[in-house]
Amino acid sequence: MNNEQLKTVEMTRRIRDQMYEETKDLGTEEIIQYIKRRSAEALRKVEACGAIVLQESSRIPRR
Repeated sequence: MNNEQLKTVEMTRRIRDQMYEETKDLGTEEIIQYIKRRSAEALRKVEACGAIVLQESSRIPRR
């Protein structure tokens, strides 16, 4: 359990550091656009996964 917690912290730090490098030279409006773009990308991924789950669940025979 303790090792999993450390991996979570490391992952969070890696993501934070990557986002900092991508945004360190941006102004306020550019950061807002960056966040909107990243959010839209994340939403597309979630929707794509949801579509796959729905498609797979429709293949399960119902009793």
